[in-house]
Amino acid sequence: MDLPTEIKLPLPHLELHLAEGGEFFMGDDNGEYDDEKPAHQVTVPSFLYEQIPGHPKFI
Repeated sequence: MDLPTEIKLPLPHLELHLAEGGEFFMGDDNGEYDDEKPAHQVTVPSFLYEQIPGHPKFI
């Protein structure tokens, strides 16, 4: 499925929030399970998400 590469604003029916991208370490070198290993750096791009009424804002 092809997803749109841009969002045309305004979209008054949506409450969009920006989640800033960044880098973090995922996994654990000393983890109990093999699928946790090895710890490695992950890069996540910025993205928009919709605030759903009745759900907490996570970011």
